[in-house]
Amino acid sequence: MRIRLEKIIARLRSIRRQVIIVRWALGLLIFLSLIFFILNWAWLTSRLGKGFLALGICFFGAFILGLVALGWWFKRTYLDIERTALLCEKKFPILGDGLISLVQLAKSYFSGSVDFSLVLFERHLEQIEEKLGQVRLEEIISPKRLLIPGMVFTLLFLLWAGLLFFSTGFLESIKTSLLLSGLNFAKAVDSIRVSKPLVLYDFVIEYNYPEYSGIESKRVEGGDGSLSGLVGSEVRIQAHSPVALDKAWVKISSGEKINANISGNQISVRIILDKTAQYRIEAEDKDGELWLESDYHQMNIILDNVPIVELIFPDQDQVVSLEDKIKIKFQAKDDFGLEAIALVFTTKGKEKRIQIKEFSPWVMESQDEYEWDLSVYNFIAGEMVAYYLEAKDNNNVSGPGIGKSQTRYLEIYSPLKNHEKIIAEEQELFDALISFLGRSIVSDLTKTSLVQFWQEEGELIKGLEGIRDRLWGLKPKLESDPYSTALVKEALAQQSERYRNLLTQRRNSHRSQNQKGTIGLRANTIEVLERDIIFWDRELNQQRMEFLAELGERLKRGEQELSRLIEEYQRTQDPSLLSEIEERLEELKLVYQEFLERMGEMSQTLADEFINLDALKQTASGDVYGSLERFRQSVHDRDMGNALKNAEDFLEGLRAMLSELEEGSEAMGNSIPSELLSQLDEQLEVLKELVKEQGGLIGRTEPIYQNWLKQAEKTHLNFEKEIESLRKELNALEDNLRSRVEEFRPIQPSSKADADELKSFYQERSSLERGLWDLLRELEQTKKLVEQNQLEGALDSLDKISEQLAEMDNRLENFFKNSNQTQTEKQSFEQGIGSCQKQTEGLKRGFNDLIRAKEGFGGGAFLQELNKLALEQQMLKGRLIQLQGELEALFEQFPVYPKRVPEDLNKAEVKMKEAEDELRRGNSELGLINEKEAKHWLEQAEADINQFKDKLKQRGKRMPAPVAMPIGGGRPGGFGKEGSFGFRDEEFKLPGKEANREPVEMRKKILKAMKEGSPKEYEELNRDYYKRLVQ
Repeated sequence: MRIRLEKIIARLRSIRRQVIIVRWALGLLIFLSLIFFILNWAWLTSRLGKGFLALGICFFGAFILGLVALGWWFKRTYLDIERTALLCEKKFPILGDGLISLVQLAKSYFSGSVDFSLVLFERHLEQIEEKLGQVRLEEIISPKRLLIPGMVFTLLFLLWAGLLFFSTGFLESIKTSLLLSGLNFAKAVDSIRVSKPLVLYDFVIEYNYPEYSGIESKRVEGGDGSLSGLVGSEVRIQAHSPVALDKAWVKISSGEKINANISGNQISVRIILDKTAQYRIEAEDKDGELWLESDYHQMNIILDNVPIVELIFPDQDQVVSLEDKIKIKFQAKDDFGLEAIALVFTTKGKEKRIQIKEFSPWVMESQDEYEWDLSVYNFIAGEMVAYYLEAKDNNNVSGPGIGKSQTRYLEIYSPLKNHEKIIAEEQELFDALISFLGRSIVSDLTKTSLVQFWQEEGELIKGLEGIRDRLWGLKPKLESDPYSTALVKEALAQQSERYRNLLTQRRNSHRSQNQKGTIGLRANTIEVLERDIIFWDRELNQQRMEFLAELGERLKRGEQELSRLIEEYQRTQDPSLLSEIEERLEELKLVYQEFLERMGEMSQTLADEFINLDALKQTASGDVYGSLERFRQSVHDRDMGNALKNAEDFLEGLRAMLSELEEGSEAMGNSIPSELLSQLDEQLEVLKELVKEQGGLIGRTEPIYQNWLKQAEKTHLNFEKEIESLRKELNALEDNLRSRVEEFRPIQPSSKADADELKSFYQERSSLERGLWDLLRELEQTKKLVEQNQLEGALDSLDKISEQLAEMDNRLENFFKNSNQTQTEKQSFEQGIGSCQKQTEGLKRGFNDLIRAKEGFGGGAFLQELNKLALEQQMLKGRLIQLQGELEALFEQFPVYPKRVPEDLNKAEVKMKEAEDELRRGNSELGLINEKEAKHWLEQAEADINQFKDKLKQRGKRMPAPVAMPIGGGRPGGFGKEGSFGFRDEEFKLPGKEANREPVEMRKKILKAMKEGSPKEYEELNRDYYKRLVQ
């Protein structure tokens, strides 16, 4: 019931608000219409030349009465809830008096003092709700009531605006009236004095223009007496009067009077044109009669416009270095002549001017360029320099007129300021990660339809694309930033790759409509987001602290330079040093103000464990700043006694502040949780043990290899002699086979052979001849194998040759039956083939003996030792595989990890496997080589982990720079958000030595708890927390 009542009361309040607005707007329109009516009245009175005093009195009287009436109207038309209810009942009779009674009873109900039946009250409420549903309470007031007053007001306002811009003398009439310029006795008498009309004729007007304009004098005869000329022109008016006059004067609409000369019937007067107005000539005859011109003459001035100067180039703001030269192109023009053009710029809160061009008289237009050498003006890195061009004309009467071009800005490049922008972008990335984490967690998959699920997944993919794009956009900026640490650069590179892979996987899963896989990818994404958020939270705090520390370094350098100057002054008493001291003080003040401003911001953004409440209480309270100001003032006043005393106080306080800051910077933790780093140290010890044991294995393999090498040196000559002997035998076999080829070619068939026998003969001869050539080719291959020291291959090749020779020997008997060879020739050829067979068998025996000798080299004890070493290598490889798995699981918890370590360990594993295989084969040489390569990759992995730990300790590079380097984004004149200096005067905190001991332990507990699962009863609470976090 309460909610239903509140809805009705809220509806009545809305109606009340509309009624009050319309009524008050009506009264305000009537009041403003009256004011503009009186102002428009000035036009009529000015045309009549009187009424100024009456208009002013009338205006102020009407204004006061109007304000009183307006206040009375506001009070009378104000409504409360009860009167609003009565107004509704009056408009809609269907409501009766039920609405007002409901409102009155509701007051008692809301206050808790109910002395009526709630059942009857609820029934009454239902009746009123039903009636209210039948009417539109919003019709109780209509904005149409404002139509006619609004039209009147608009008409009067437009009339006033038109008269203001187009009617000559209207503005002066209003000023005169409203300032009550006619409120004196003499003018009051003049205003009631009876006058006669004065009609003048034969007007002659002579213009003498200012000399700077270069315009010649001009004479105008005739006309109606209107004047028009350049400001500062001298005008001589001559006219004739039909009556004899005793004295005459010119009355200007602004109230001024200029006496005229009378010569007979001729009136002459000189006027300096200085403003647009109206004038008329008034006179008095010898009888004291007043003569007035009936109409005012126009007196218009031609303004000397200010010069127009345009900055053509640069056409936009620029980021420049301290040594740059800026080419400035410009054009300027003026209606009567340019005098000079200057470049105006603001640096360190002071405006400076460079005269870049001067002109001879009456140069109306110019286009030129100027080279601005920035190195001459001692700008400060990080400073924002505003500049524009200023053109001055040659007006020496009412001027000179000065025209200004558009303002451009030069940002003097500062690596530190650029680093601040990067930190701001990293903060945006951090906020985007938190927002996306919230969106990823809010979805309740158990209550989501399949269509809605894939729609949400599409939106999440778009959000993930935004994260990826932010990372890609930030990466090149970090690479070129000298203040960003190697750790942050590596983290960003790995995060870019990680989110790219996640995005690819989720797109593929979305295309294939794999809901189960998508749910798993969402969970994986959430884990990655939580890990990266923790990393950026800590890293941003560190970078802000380092940023402040860099400003502290600048203060320190400035303090050292200032101390040097003060010592030099005390030694030499050289007055010229005072201006340099004063300049250094000004620069130091800028940096100190920037330091305080940044400290004030950091006290709101840094977590409490990074801040020491009492570290700079004295600094924050203004003692150091006060000493600085007193020091500056004493130097400025050349009161060197007080200056040196204040300098000592300031430098002492500044050194104490910087000491606290350095201690706070050293107390900062790393971006990687300490628990993870402890686990990494444990795995590093395991890796070191593996390196040590792999070295021990190499130490045991090396002597075995050396012994083998000594034996090999002893037997090397015997092997070479045997191989050389076998080469000669191979050559002899080749010569023998070629001789058989030569003997075989002339063999022809027998003359007694028939056709079939002839055919069989030629086929057999062709086959045998190919066989001989195949033997030669195989023998050539055998020789190559011998050259390559592949004895086993050569022996296999000789086996093939032996088999082919035996087959050929069996075929020769049948072949010679149908040949024309004699018995002696047949026996000679067969004996040749037989000798080839014997040579081949001899070669086979020789190679067999050589191979057996080589295989028997080292003996069984040698092979047994190598097998033991192979077994040790196998065990080390197993431990390495276990280490790889543990490191992989550990690195999954790191936001950034040494990426090359897994690659190094994989290579070490491969080399261990190859070493094991070679040792089992009895090859101590290759086994030793692979053992050493495995140790190299293990050592490389150890070095990569140590380098990664060094990156965690290493912070941003500090670069030498000028003392004063404002960092904020304000325009010249200040370095804050609004371009003004200022610092926080409340207490703020800096890190101290003991600032983060207990909080670090507490963080370890939090991180440990985060790794454990949440109880089921807390899952809903966690989900609500993340919702609030992102909202």
